[in-house]
Amino acid sequence: MVGDKWTYRIVNELDQSERQAVVRALRIEREARWKQRGNNATGVSKWTYWYSSTVKRFVRAEETNVTTEGKVLTRNHHELVSHSVK
Repeated sequence: MVGDKWTYRIVNELDQSERQAVVRALRIEREARWKQRGNNATGVSKWTYWYSSTVKRFVRAEETNVTTEGKVLTRNHHELVSHSVK
């Protein structure tokens, strides 16, 4: 990808459920605009992360990658199932 532009911002702090437990997490949004080499294809990749300092990692993440024409290339959801901090 050429000329990527990345934008991060911490949106807010909230309680995020992890199966039966609730953990405090920061919601962080990332947006990256991309352009494919040798092609005029462009789009936006967006991630939303929930980071917990208690768990010391991301407890949830959502990802979308969409072309400027509106074609959805990826849409993923990741969630921590369990954790143990030592």
